Amino acid sequence: RLTLGVGLGSPADTEYERFGEEGDIKIRAAKLDEGLDVLTGLWTGKTFSYRGDHFRVDEARFLPSPVQSPRIPIWVGATWPNKAPLRRAARWDGVYPIYWEGSVNAMSPAILKTIIEYIGEYREGGQAFDAVAGGADTDGDRSKLEDSAMAYAEAGATWYAAPIGPQVGNIDEAKAWIQEGPPKA
Repeated sequence: RLTLGVGLGSPADTEYERFGEEGDIKIRAAKLDEGLDVLTGLWTGKTFSYRGDHFRVDEARFLPSPVQSPRIPIWVGATWPNKAPLRRAARWDGVYPIYWEGSVNAMSPAILKTIIEYIGEYREGGQAFDAVAGGADTDGDRSKLEDSAMAYAEAGATWYAAPIGPQVGNIDEAKAWIQEGPPKA
């Protein structure tokens, strides 16, 4: 199974301009929205045309079309408290939110719940929606990881991205964490 993650990237300093890309965040957002329309149109496997402010497609057909139905899920990255990316996420299949305090991702279950509620105000159709919680550092303690995952699940997270950082000293330890599978209540 494939899930496509999209987002605008880091704040526009010179990161994008160095590679000849647009730096203005509003233009990047408009291009992302159009790009997603083009991509999902091509994924149908039918002849597709598109006219937008940034992209144009004339009678193109993309084959083979994705096996996933109705299409490959799209999750949108968003930094809280920015609301526009959350509204974008509401139009798609999921969100991977981040909340920074200084240089630390400080996403708490309470903030995640607020984000999910905000997105819910803009969702249509009642389809399933995924919310990823980026886990807090648990110093390699599996029981702390399980407690953290359960708190995010209660807030509405459907996925939990467990941190495997310096506390997992080598590749064998990382593999062991992965083989244990997700935390269980």
